[in-house]
Amino acid sequence: SEQLLFPSGSAAVEPKGREALAQLAKVMTDNTEISMMVEGHTDNVPINTSQFPSNWHLSVARALNVAYYLIQRHDLTQERVSVVGYSEFRPMVKNDTPENRSRNRRVDIVILTPGAGRTGGTAQTADAGRTPGSAEVKL
Repeated sequence: SEQLLFPSGSAAVEPKGREALAQLAKVMTDNTEISMMVEGHTDNVPINTSQFPSNWHLSVARALNVAYYLIQRHDLTQERVSVVGYSEFRPMVKNDTPENRSRNRRVDIVILTPGAGRTGGTAQTADAGRTPGSAEVKL
């Protein structure tokens, strides 16, 4: 289980995150029939900067940075990667301690098998809270 976190207020993919993404890219390269959805999340600490006017902006930026990293550095095609931001509204744990807020600053990678999405099929997620026994990947 990878535990890779974003610092508060940051959307930068850290070196440990890049290592995990390289492993994910290998799986994606070896399995060209699958695609992925990158889900960005934040804690519930409000943000209002010129770069990130809200937690919505920050969550989307986290997901987008991960997606672009995979596309630009590992040659995944854009058609295989989608991005969504959930802001603070899908926490993994309660935002009641600094440690818990840290766990909620994450990106979940949802692996979509052929036919997943609008036409049916299955989705597998790296979020341990959704699929028992799966790996938790927070980038």
